[in-house]
Amino acid sequence: MPPKAPKIDLDLEGLTPEQLEALAEEARAKAEELRTDARRSVFVDLNQRATKAGYRLEELVEEFGVLQRPRVISGIPGVRKVRKDKGQKFPPKYRDPKSGLTWSGRGRAPGWIVEHEAQGGKRDDLLIKK
Repeated sequence: MPPKAPKIDLDLEGLTPEQLEALAEEARAKAEELRTDARRSVFVDLNQRATKAGYRLEELVEEFGVLQRPRVISGIPGVRKVRKDKGQKFPPKYRDPKSGLTWSGRGRAPGWIVEHEAQGGKRDDLLIKK
């Protein structure tokens, strides 16, 4: 979690709602500009390090996947491979007999599956018969 920003002592009491909205919009724009500058700085640093080592940053990202939260996959800390099936639709595998809702079996189990299992039922009881 990022550190809490120090409180800024501004007298906002004499401002109109329109002035406050304009100030808030200006602050959002400045914050986004600072975030963009910080990301650009990191990118430039990474690109320089890759070039100095004799690589192109694009090749490294393509080869090792998208960098995400620190995890160890394929023995490389902090590198995560992109799933080829990400965003793809999958056919339903389970059906709730009460509501008719379905679930593909991927991702977090829906409430009706969790409830069924909490009542002692087995997930296989809900399999869609072909």
